[in-house]
Amino acid sequence: MPWRDELSQQLTGKTPVDTEEQLRLFFNFLRISPSYGLMDGTRAAKRLTSKVPARTRRIIEVFRLLGDVHRTSFDQWAGPGLLVSGNKTPNQQTLLLNHTKPFVIDADCMVFSVPRSLERAQQMAQFQSLLKAHDPKPVKKYPSMRAKTLWKALACVYAKARHPDLELWRVGLLANAVESLKGKITPHEPRKLASHAEQRRHLTLIVARLILTALLVSENAAIGTFPSQERDMGVQTEFAFAAHQLDELLSASGDEEYNLVMKSAGSEFLSRA
Repeated sequence: MPWRDELSQQLTGKTPVDTEEQLRLFFNFLRISPSYGLMDGTRAAKRLTSKVPARTRRIIEVFRLLGDVHRTSFDQWAGPGLLVSGNKTPNQQTLLLNHTKPFVIDADCMVFSVPRSLERAQQMAQFQSLLKAHDPKPVKKYPSMRAKTLWKALACVYAKARHPDLELWRVGLLANAVESLKGKITPHEPRKLASHAEQRRHLTLIVARLILTALLVSENAAIGTFPSQERDMGVQTEFAFAAHQLDELLSASGDEEYNLVMKSAGSEFLSRA
């Protein structure tokens, strides 16, 4: 899975706090992804044949490594450990290198293993061969996306999922999409107030854009690319807001992530459940 090393490097920040936030964002974008939401253990266990579309194959690979994100909490999720270690199962053990696993690549270094029984010249030749074969390529850089924007995009999706019939401008107020309007307009005010018409139109456009951003980022996350807004013209999907379908999926393990996302976006409208 060549995408794993690239994704691991994208998610690994300069400090533990940065890394924790990136992983939490990634976790939540997987949670809202329509494609990832369709995946489950039964589908992922099916044998991959040549007839399986490349995108579906990638989603299955990601799910097989990172597993369910809807019925487990972030603290219980084994994803971060699996991404960094590359192991298929979450365990804690001392790393042992041998001839069957001669190298390990992570975000910061490469570790090689060559037999001690060889002559020095042979060791150096094998080391050079391993280095040449596994020299990591530069990580693909995606356009910078501020964490603040990502949290607000998530908050709009969470709020719309919880209130599928709510107008977008009201969703934007719940999600604190535009901070300058915080406290000036409430999501419960009558629509007939003409004095706020311009603000409502502005909010509607902002929320529509943020929800589109969330859709693109989440669908890229489902194939192991994060954060990216690259458009795959072969993908035609949307969030299942109707009849609380998405909300039921997002709240399967409670409202911990809902409240965290809303708080991270600066919203005061938290779940009281």
